[in-house]
Amino acid sequence: MGPDETLRNYATQQMKGNSFKLAKDFFLKLNYISEAKKEMGKLDHVIQFILQDGTSFNVEIRDGKVSSVKEGIVEPDIERVLQITSDEDTISTVLTGKLRFADAMASKKLLSADMIKRPALGWAGKLIRIGQGLP
Repeated sequence: MGPDETLRNYATQQMKGNSFKLAKDFFLKLNYISEAKKEMGKLDHVIQFILQDGTSFNVEIRDGKVSSVKEGIVEPDIERVLQITSDEDTISTVLTGKLRFADAMASKKLLSADMIKRPALGWAGKLIRIGQGLP
């Protein structure tokens, strides 16, 4: 196991039980990555993560930046909402870069009932991949 893998394993263990803090830190750092800022300028959307234990959080992207990350379900304009359902371990594993967003979707570890919003789902996946530092 290399140093990157060791660091990712450590980060995953530290974030168990605290997926909201992990998500908040992950998405807010996108505001400082030029490639992410360019991608965020393409859509104004809310990504709602609904965890199987009943907790949830929302990432609002507006005007080319992450404008807020809030716990709970907010009721924004339904046209701008992309819902993603999963468990805490999968969210932590994706946000720490140990699992690609696309692989998590393909294996049904991440689910979205919003398949009609496929462009927004691809956009969210690209933002997560940028945040992971993966090609």
